[in-house]
Amino acid sequence: MPLVISKAIVRKPAKPKQNTRPIWERGVQDILENIDKSRVEANGRYVQRQPDPKSYASKCWKIFRSKKYKGVQDEEVLVMVKCAGRNLKVLTSETQGERTSEIKIHNSELLSTIDAIREFLVSLDEGSKASKDRKEWHEEMKLAYKPKNHHPHFKSVDQEWEYNKSKDIWQYTSTAKEYHAKEEARLEKQAAKEAKEAEKA
Repeated sequence: MPLVISKAIVRKPAKPKQNTRPIWERGVQDILENIDKSRVEANGRYVQRQPDPKSYASKCWKIFRSKKYKGVQDEEVLVMVKCAGRNLKVLTSETQGERTSEIKIHNSELLSTIDAIREFLVSLDEGSKASKDRKEWHEEMKLAYKPKNHHPHFKSVDQEWEYNKSKDIWQYTSTAKEYHAKEEARLEKQAAKEAKEAEKA
């Protein structure tokens, strides 16, 4: 007879993981938090001159070392806009017309660049949803928040997830929703059965 733990707590089955907050709302909050943290760290390294010797990168910038590197005062940095762990292709420069995910600048321009990015994003958030720039930023956010993995039952992410335009979220496809509902019901039934067996023991 197997060992039975009579006081075992029955674990409830995990619910489907779907974030119901709009992607734009999540993205703006995520980016602004990254920007604010990055500004503090940039100020500490390049204004207060108290750099952390073990820190060579922040959420929205990282040091670019060249052969001419002589010290902190000469450092060049790569600036980026990070959202959900992805560098968004939303930046352009005077010499580079196409949008890119990183732009190299001298550290003396870092704080003003960070501030400009923050100001621009806030203006997009408060402005028209139909603006070209907002749409381009939004498309990049959608890619950042698109689920990277899928349940083993499905062959690909696109079989399990789809974009809901009206709600601005990634959600289960109708097939995936049906599967997860059945799976959750099965797990609940199994948990209830195990609970009864534990009580009898």
